[in-house]
Amino acid sequence: MRGSKTFRGMLLTVCVLGMAGTARAEEAARSSAPEMILYNGIVLTMDGSHAARQAVAISGDRIAAVGTDAEIRALAAKTTRLIDLGGKTVLPGFIDSKVFGPFGTFETLHGVRLTDPQGTPMVSPDEIASAIQSFLSASKVESGAWLVAAGFDARMDGSKSFTREWADQIAPAHPLLMLSLDHHLALLNSQAIEKLALKTLEFPEGSGQIERDAKGEPTGVLREMPVFLAMNRLWGQISPELRRQATASFMDAAGRFGITTVATPLALAADLQTAEDLLKDGELPIRVVAQALGANEEARAALESYARERKSPNADRLQVGPPIYPVDGSMLSGKAALFQAYKNAPWTSGSLSMSPDRIDAVLKESASGSEGAVLDASGSLAVHLLIDASQQYKASGAATGTPAPVFRVDGLDLVEGSDRGRLGLLAQSGWIVSLQPTRFPYRVYLAKAIGDERMKEALPYRSLVDAGVKVAINSNWPMSAMTFQPTQVMKWAVTRSGWRKEEGLSVEQALRAYTTNAAGALGLSAEVGSIEAGKKADLVILDRNPLDLESTPDALPDVAVRMTIASGSVVFEERKTAAAAPAGKTTVVATGKGTSGGASSAPALPGAAQD
Repeated sequence: MRGSKTFRGMLLTVCVLGMAGTARAEEAARSSAPEMILYNGIVLTMDGSHAARQAVAISGDRIAAVGTDAEIRALAAKTTRLIDLGGKTVLPGFIDSKVFGPFGTFETLHGVRLTDPQGTPMVSPDEIASAIQSFLSASKVESGAWLVAAGFDARMDGSKSFTREWADQIAPAHPLLMLSLDHHLALLNSQAIEKLALKTLEFPEGSGQIERDAKGEPTGVLREMPVFLAMNRLWGQISPELRRQATASFMDAAGRFGITTVATPLALAADLQTAEDLLKDGELPIRVVAQALGANEEARAALESYARERKSPNADRLQVGPPIYPVDGSMLSGKAALFQAYKNAPWTSGSLSMSPDRIDAVLKESASGSEGAVLDASGSLAVHLLIDASQQYKASGAATGTPAPVFRVDGLDLVEGSDRGRLGLLAQSGWIVSLQPTRFPYRVYLAKAIGDERMKEALPYRSLVDAGVKVAINSNWPMSAMTFQPTQVMKWAVTRSGWRKEEGLSVEQALRAYTTNAAGALGLSAEVGSIEAGKKADLVILDRNPLDLESTPDALPDVAVRMTIASGSVVFEERKTAAAAPAGKTTVVATGKGTSGGASSAPALPGAAQD
């Protein structure tokens, strides 16, 4: 009997231990299983392999595996969320490497748009005055609150008569900042001059102008660098609540466009605080790379200190990128540095915001770290100097940072003469060029500025690619840009609005420019930009394959975003209601804007625009 009891005890112990082992095995299986699987789709990995993929597994904030439906579904546990793509297309999340999103949202939602519904800039002072006064009559803007009005034609004849007194008459109860379409020319009224302490505004010599009257007093007209510094001061003065509202609205809209990473230039310390507050409340859905204006020494120092001391509460979601240095101005405002005079302003060829020595100094200083720098060059002379600088940088072996610093050139709007044959030198130096196709709807204004003959050498997109240059795309919204919707911006990059189509990108090149290459432009290639195991789970699901539109690229803006996933979290979704979907499984279906079939809460920000 004693032996029988002993045997039964041993058997019971074995059973208990076996059940415990099974439970631990099941728990281990659950913990190792992916939390989400997307299957039955077309996965464009953008990793350069061109291999066909059908499914993606996500664990935490990273991609666990990419492969066939059978391979990936075999990884699922009972707790895994299965999403049937129904043949839809998965891409890496779009990356906008330069978008003035929070300020642009504030400007759009709380300001006056000085364009018509098609985006055509206003061209007369009377038209501008009427638009601002009509806005004030119809709105409930509190007396003394900032008013921003943006979009007028910088080269209109009437702009020569802009004065602070004229602006005072338009908005007597408000500080007014009036911005041209490209945001390179501004007019302030007297209240704005006072609130911004314009008389104390310092900027690098030669980088712009604060126009003054015979008595030495500001007339209210600003050009180039002082405009950006004035925007910085204004942004720092608005209430934290308004700044948060604008930032949150922009981030929400970006997620709905399939954007998972944005780089926001002209950033201040206040922007870092706003982002931290949103993070704390779970309202920062996508990755933000904050970048300061190089000429704003206070902002640049604050952001550099923030990055150096690793203060970010979420180093993935909130990052600091390299500062931005404008090398010259805008062609729309006649301030981009050209070799020859402007056609519509034969007395000037523009001007440089940075001397060659200053460009070299910035490169040497930036090369000692890991972040690099962004240089914005538009005109042919500025482009020429940057190509020279890239070669000097390469020859010097100046890069000492680990990882190697990223150097990016934004713009390259006009490349003339022998410099077109030197574009490959940028590739040899490892520099990335970030283009702004949002220029194309305004090409007629560029033609007026430089003439039809030089326009043949403007915006050389395909030439850059053929020269081996890694090309990214950014929206630059709202500066000379009607929208930051990636599929619309890609359409402009491909079709060029019908102008010199031979210089257009292919759809695949445009997709790569908005994903893989854009990640490189921000120094984030190791983490995002392609769909590969181990990288961040940043994905966008589209209702069709953009590559199928190579022969009909005008349809690109009609490609709809069905879901956006940022760092493994669904931040936007169009789908059936929860009651209609089987347990554990979701079918991605268009049912109207919003999340889980609900009504849209998207802000009234710009969507697809017309040419």
